[in-house]
Amino acid sequence: MTEPSSPPSDAVRLNKRMAELKMCSRREADEWIANGWVKVNGRPAEMGVKVTPSDRIGIAKAAKGQQAHQVTILINKPI
Repeated sequence: MTEPSSPPSDAVRLNKRMAELKMCSRREADEWIANGWVKVNGRPAEMGVKVTPSDRIGIAKAAKGQQAHQVTILINKPI
């Protein structure tokens, strides 16, 4: 029996990497992955998958379209 290979030390969760690359927020990334709109190296991504900086992340046009229609309201409370 072979031991499962561990991810490289520079691997991070996909949703975190997408947020670092300014593609979307981490919560949006979770939603996009669940909807099947994200691919890693040409394969559909799964929740919790770890990626390295050399992995290619692809986003479906449907995700970008949803983001264009989203409205964000920021509220600033005084101290």
